[in-house]
Amino acid sequence: MVGYVLRSMVLGICLLAVPPMVRATETPWTLTILYTNDVQGNLDPCGCAKEQLGDISTRAAILRSLRAREKNAIVVDSGDAFSDESLFNTFDRARRELIVEAMGYMGYDYLNVGDTELGFDLPVLKEIQAKAPFKLLSSNILDRTRREPVFSPYALHPVEGLKVALIGLVTDRPPKRLPPEHLRELLFADPIIAAQGYVSALRDQSDLVVVVAHLGLEREKELARAVPQIDVIIGGHGGQLLQTPLKVGKTLILEGGDQGQYVGKLSLKLNQAKEVVSYEHELVPVDARHFPADRHVQALWQAYKERERKGDIYDRRDRRRSMTFSLEGPPKPKGRD
Repeated sequence: MVGYVLRSMVLGICLLAVPPMVRATETPWTLTILYTNDVQGNLDPCGCAKEQLGDISTRAAILRSLRAREKNAIVVDSGDAFSDESLFNTFDRARRELIVEAMGYMGYDYLNVGDTELGFDLPVLKEIQAKAPFKLLSSNILDRTRREPVFSPYALHPVEGLKVALIGLVTDRPPKRLPPEHLRELLFADPIIAAQGYVSALRDQSDLVVVVAHLGLEREKELARAVPQIDVIIGGHGGQLLQTPLKVGKTLILEGGDQGQYVGKLSLKLNQAKEVVSYEHELVPVDARHFPADRHVQALWQAYKERERKGDIYDRRDRRRSMTFSLEGPPKPKGRD
């Protein structure tokens, strides 16, 4: 009887000492990626035919709210954050600094350099990087002489026990309307070849590989087929609105429209092996009717518009007062009849 009791006690102690087994279906790791793409410097509602979406102060309210709720979050923009092709000649420092300050305040972690960012010359982009609280990424924009990346090619971002590798890519076919003098010092590597090299190097150093790409949807699908080790592609360049992520192999491809009309939210769940086992996706409309404007960013924008109205933000030698001239500049005065 005593022996039986002792054996029962030992068995009980052993059972207490053994940690409970984790079922394969449990998901101890979570990650949320908040994203925008192809905002194109849009600060007011977009002026779209269906809905007036996309003003910067409402986007700030949404992103700050989501960032506060999501413990394990990364915020990225896939490029063309500052302007579209119509703004290169007239894009002033005050507007640029407003966007940098607002994006930092919203909590952006990374900006992939899009093709229209190259409408600024290299010293301006380096100034943005020096001032911005977020990091500029691009793995395939190279210094033509040194053959080295001009910006950080990737980042390893720790999130609550996870290591997330983020790699920046831009199209190697920049539009002809980009000022040619801004490209003379640059070389564009093939984005798929660049991705293959960086993903191969980073896969063992990270739990997830996220490519923040400005390639267009068809090229992003090509990238997913060529580099199947990529977990997520946050895309852009074509302004596609993907309500549901496109899946190529195991790779999820996402794009959230253009002009800042939506904030994308991708929530991933990972198992013990840190493999993605499920995800949820949402595009949040940047709609001032449903979200009160962030007062700080609204004040920045109103102050800018007042300065623009007074003509204080332009060089005295520059008689332009519109932000909508093309690369060719303002219309030439017509001669007398």
